Amino acid sequence: MTKLSRRELKAVHKPQYVDKIPKFVKGKVGSLLEKVNERGIIDRAIEELELKEIWERDVSQLSGGELQRVAIAAAILREADIYLFDEPSSYLDVRQRMKAAKFIRSLVSEGKIVVVVEHDLAILDYLSDHICVLYGKPGVYGVISHPYSVRVGINVYLDGYLPDENMRLRTEPVRFRVKPAPMEQKFEAPLIKWGEMSKKLGTFTLKVEGGVLHKGEVACALGPNGIGKTTFVKLLAGSLEPDEGFAPTSLFGLKVSHKPQYLTEL
Repeated sequence: MTKLSRRELKAVHKPQYVDKIPKFVKGKVGSLLEKVNERGIIDRAIEELELKEIWERDVSQLSGGELQRVAIAAAILREADIYLFDEPSSYLDVRQRMKAAKFIRSLVSEGKIVVVVEHDLAILDYLSDHICVLYGKPGVYGVISHPYSVRVGINVYLDGYLPDENMRLRTEPVRFRVKPAPMEQKFEAPLIKWGEMSKKLGTFTLKVEGGVLHKGEVACALGPNGIGKTTFVKLLAGSLEPDEGFAPTSLFGLKVSHKPQYLTEL
């Protein structure tokens, strides 16, 4: 850290809020990454982070997960002594989180220093050699503990108590319990129905089959990044009109509350 403060080491930072990237960076993914390919490993980055399908796409057309992968690639392609990744797993599905973690981890074998800010304990377990636990009061103060081994650090965090510093982080430890599978639930009459819909955004086209949602039901849109989950939710919410078909909110006159993917959309 002393060398870093004296600017004797070069650092590269992958920012937390990747959804802001299109506001400051314009152009196609491929041309932008080629400009920062200081280490000459762009082909490897394309393979490891699955960038081939979005290589010719404009940054403004990327989903959150695609922006995250581009941001990780841009950081790793640059030449530096220290690489700092702020929440690299955000917006990524499970498979892509592991691929990104593996690519980030590969920097260590090249003698690089890597610092990661992360909430996903599974990714931390795979990615880290040491863990620092942070505690304090949000917006007021924060304290960083001394480094723990990965296993000890995760267990200390879950227990909510730092024995070496005699500091309790929370009143109750985090415990994981296996629950029996719930019985099949019977729902009330359908609240909304929709038929087939389609929406084209740039080079991407989403096709939606008909479906139904019941009152009192929790439904999940599950799938990899860039497949159209956010577009589907916007169609259901009525904030995006389909090119073909009709949004269910326009037919049923429903009042909808929509929490968007990006904070910048609030």
